[in-house]
Order: sequence, then C-alpha cells, then structure tokens
Amino acid sequence: MAAKIHIVVRHNGAGWQVLTIGRPTDATDVARPYSSREQALSDALFSARMLDALGEDVEVLLEGSDGVKPVTEETSRVWLRH
Repeated sequence: MAAKIHIVVRHNGAGWQVLTIGRPTDATDVARPYSSREQALSDALFSARMLDALGEDVEVLLEGSDGVKPVTEETSRVWLRH
C-alpha cells in the first residue's frame, strides 16, 4: 500500500507555497509562490481531489503559527475556480 501523500500549504515569508510530502521529487522542483492563501488552498484542494480520484490517499494541511492542521473543502470555505 502506498504512503499517504500530504499537500502542505505554508507561507515562506515572501508568499504562499504548496508542497507535497510523501512523493519523490526532483531536487530542482521549486513550488510556485502564490500571492494569497486562498489561491494556494484552492490549488491544493483541487490537486487532492484529482489524486483521490486516482486512488491515492491524500491529505491537505495548512501550516500556520498555531501548527499544522488538516484542511477540507468544507472547513476552508474556499470557492474553488476549478
């Protein structure tokens, strides 16, 4: 059974990033910065839905000053554009 994939949304000081933990990555992979948390969450949740449709076990996490917490579409209240 494959390991759970964690998609983490966090602020790096300059912008919001979406990172994937649990998948091998290339050392040259650099996450695209987002100007808003809502845009980053929207893309992270969309990616999670697509991976879930492919049978992957995936979770979206939001890293903030109060730690790392799971995010769902229902709790995020983000209007997805996808």
